[in-house]
Parts: sequence; structure tokens; C-alpha cells
Amino acid sequence: MRGRLSVLAALAGALMLSGTGLPARADCFSSCLGSDCSGVNYGNGIGCKLRSNMCMQQCRDGGSGGGGGTYGALAYSGKTGDYGFSYGYTSRAEAERRAKRECGQSDCEIAAWYSRACGAIAVGDEGKWGGGSGDTEPQAREDAKNDCVKDGGKNCEILVAKCTR
Repeated sequence: MRGRLSVLAALAGALMLSGTGLPARADCFSSCLGSDCSGVNYGNGIGCKLRSNMCMQQCRDGGSGGGGGTYGALAYSGKTGDYGFSYGYTSRAEAERRAKRECGQSDCEIAAWYSRACGAIAVGDEGKWGGGSGDTEPQAREDAKNDCVKDGGKNCEILVAKCTR
């Protein structure tokens, strides 16, 4: 009976991680994530989203924390103002999927993707926003502000800027 329970526990752990794109390394992800962001607490706030993203990368890279990939993305919800980001992915598609998942809203759009570069989101008055990318963070910020203004935004300010190398 004890052996059967161990197998069931291992399968449950593998199923919990199956949607994450990680190998079934519950020990790495769970240890990294900690109890503050597990179970019913997971997803409650940007802190858990940020930690989850970092743990995904760290565990995907074999627990080393070294950059296994160079793609990142930013997603934004124009309705709610929620956003998500990703970094350290080996493909643009993976990075975009993760950013949308972190954003958590059905209307989340990719604002920017970047590889060995930076991305940013700028938000202006009346729900206007824009995304941008550049070789450096200041270039990405400027590109995002310009995109926000082009969309009709006034008083466009940077909401978030991230880089991947």
C-alpha cells in the first residue's frame, strides 16, 4: 500500500507541473516557489507571478539559474492593466505563451518580444498603451513610449521594462 501511495504522489506532482513546460521536477519548482505561493495562494499577486517565472527558468536550466535561453516577452491587458513577462526561454513562442499566462487575462496581448535585448510597456491616459523593444533598456523604454503616443496616448509612462541576455 505504501508503494502505491508513493507512485500516486509522484504522479500528482508530475500532473501539477505538466502545464508549466518543465520536466517533472517537483522538488526544484516547489522548493524554489516556497509555501507562500503554493496551493490556494498561488497567483495571488504579482510577487507570486514574479517568483513563479524565476523558478520556471531556474528549474528548466537544471536548477543552476543560468540563462538557458535568450527570449523574453511582455503581455498586457488593456481592460484591466494587468501584465505579465517572461525571460530566459529558448523560443519566442515559449516566451510569448508564458507572458500571456502570467498576465492572466483573456484579452492579454503581446506588447513586445525580445532576444538578447529589452522590452517595455508604456501606458497613457484613456487606456492607450504601447510596447517596444531595443538593444538597451533606455531604447526599449523610448520605443514603448513612442508606440503609446502613436496609439493616441497622452502622458505615457513606463509600466514595466525587462531585458534578457
